[in-house]
Amino acid sequence: MTTLVHHRFNMIPYDPSVAPAETVIVLMSTYNGEKYVADQIRSIICQLGPEDQLLIRDDGSTDETVNIIFSFNDARIEVVVGSNIGFARSFFWLLYHADRRHAIYMLADQDDVWLPEKIARARTSLAQDPSPRLYCTRLQLVDTTLRPLGLSPALRVPPGFENAVCENIATGCTIALNSAAMDVVQKVQLSALENHKIHYHDWWLYLLISYFGCVIWDSNTTIMYRQHALNSVGMAAGLSRYWLIWKSVRSKSWIKIMLFQLRAFIKEYGDQLSTNDRSWITSLCTGTPTQIAWALTKDSRLQRQQPFGKLLFRGLTVYDLFRGNIQSFPPNI
Repeated sequence: MTTLVHHRFNMIPYDPSVAPAETVIVLMSTYNGEKYVADQIRSIICQLGPEDQLLIRDDGSTDETVNIIFSFNDARIEVVVGSNIGFARSFFWLLYHADRRHAIYMLADQDDVWLPEKIARARTSLAQDPSPRLYCTRLQLVDTTLRPLGLSPALRVPPGFENAVCENIATGCTIALNSAAMDVVQKVQLSALENHKIHYHDWWLYLLISYFGCVIWDSNTTIMYRQHALNSVGMAAGLSRYWLIWKSVRSKSWIKIMLFQLRAFIKEYGDQLSTNDRSWITSLCTGTPTQIAWALTKDSRLQRQQPFGKLLFRGLTVYDLFRGNIQSFPPNI
């Protein structure tokens, strides 16, 4: 098994003897998760040390989720019960309110099960470099009863900025960040970030750290990822994956989501980009709808993981252009 590193292939050895000197905080958002949340919490806390922490923000559950969490009565678990703001904003809240004394920040969904070496592998990978790092892994796909269904798609292109601009390979529930990566994330105030229409926290993290740091993709699986109606899009294998993605555009425009994110990136981090990179990103997300669509379909720098993905991306761009989902945007962001 190999580990892919930003802009290069590299093997990062897993050493289970590494002492857990750096503490971990796990950030979990819950919402009406009474069916599976206990299994997930058990799989996490059995890997936590005495100084580690599990911070849970409940996003306005109306079932027994909060009561189930409280039943664990574990001093390492902190629970914040909030109003319903949506999963992305809930995770952003967690990222901005996490105790910064920790060295490693891991994201968790409510309905998965962590495999026993998940935290140890993240520690090993993130301890090797003090520069900004994002660690993510492949997924073991399972059904609602944890019966194996297969693996999430392997990467054909190393993780990097040219890929992050147009595609996300860092599934949120596998992400771990080091402290330097958190500094990059928190450079922008949460209030400013919430003004931008950023739909996916994990894609945003991949975009940021692929530019300002290093993204590590571990081909080993560290999580059992339950497939159900709320999280299965994009995790199927082969051509069926693209069929699911194509069906999903009926309810949301992926190109529009990408453009909002790129404009937020330029607005908040543009002064830290190279002249060439700022010019490139600006050319992709500003101008008239036709100019933007032309730039996206003709650009050779954008990298997609699957060969068919390039055709799908171009097709979605043209489709959204004719649907009116690509809007004019002035170049002076």
